[in-house]
Amino acid sequence: MNIGTSKYRLRSIRLLWKHLIGLLAVLYLKSCTPAYVPPQAAFYHWQTRFDLSAAESDYLAALHVQKLYLKCFDVDWQNGAPYPTAILQMESDLNAYELVPTIFITNRTLLEIEATQLPDLAQKIADKILQVFPKSRFQEVQFDCDWSGDTQQKYFELLRLLRQQFPKKTLSATIRLHQVKFFERTGVPPVDRGMLMCYNVGKIDDWISENSILDSDIVRQYLTNFEEYPLVLDVALPMFHWGLLFRDMELSRIFNNLRAEDLEDSTRFQAFTENRYEVIKDTYLNGHYLYEGDRIRLEYITQAELIRTARLLSEQLPFAARHISFYHLDTTTIQQHPHENLELILRYF
Repeated sequence: MNIGTSKYRLRSIRLLWKHLIGLLAVLYLKSCTPAYVPPQAAFYHWQTRFDLSAAESDYLAALHVQKLYLKCFDVDWQNGAPYPTAILQMESDLNAYELVPTIFITNRTLLEIEATQLPDLAQKIADKILQVFPKSRFQEVQFDCDWSGDTQQKYFELLRLLRQQFPKKTLSATIRLHQVKFFERTGVPPVDRGMLMCYNVGKIDDWISENSILDSDIVRQYLTNFEEYPLVLDVALPMFHWGLLFRDMELSRIFNNLRAEDLEDSTRFQAFTENRYEVIKDTYLNGHYLYEGDRIRLEYITQAELIRTARLLSEQLPFAARHISFYHLDTTTIQQHPHENLELILRYF
């Protein structure tokens, strides 16, 4: 027997087995990895009157949007009882879209209400939803509440009662970043899905904040526990812009859709940084009286900041079929964000 030939054959067999085992391992891992499902774009509408303009309709079509989250009404505490406010009036034919009634519940409502009143509140919320949306028109209901440690128990019980009202519908709830990072403390709402609200992350009432709407450096601080979080998360990203009026260094008013162009009159406003202004003469702005010395901070969303945030989130979110929902739909807002920009954001997920 040729000993050299035998050793060569033995090495060849070992290498063959090594490659075969490696190939089998790769195939096994691929079989265990969920198939990638491209995200679907969706939009929030947060105004009391829904009348889809031609520009908005074209914009949704360009992004192949099929799902709209429409704020149905707010639940607030008024005169010693929970009360529906800002009830949606629908003017457009929305047969082309999957509609999701979205109900905003103020934290103070849950602070004030007694636990024994929750079944009645759940019934009234369900009745009001069905007044605005015929039952056949929706398959999901979403609840938006920034619950606290003091209201967690009542809010979660209210959600359980609402599930009884809509046993065949998907229930979803909005989730803040800190409620993922600290979910063992804040709790997980008893719903089917969560909507991660990735905006309003900073301190809106602090004058020195750079951008309270979206700051990827702040977002980065909360990106833990996503693998362990028990709900599948959709994602909501901001598109809106506003101006924040500070008087005596305290937040006094929010001017929605305020732009730099609205503050160009140098006889009334003086810019001292790119997005900060001082009122130099008593004046009116959008029907509100401003005093000399008031200050305004403009906040808006850049494409670069959306990309940074999308990249951070995509690195943390487990594979899942999800919607990326943009807040919010109106003609003024979409003019600032061409649909091609949003298509780029979707690719990060």
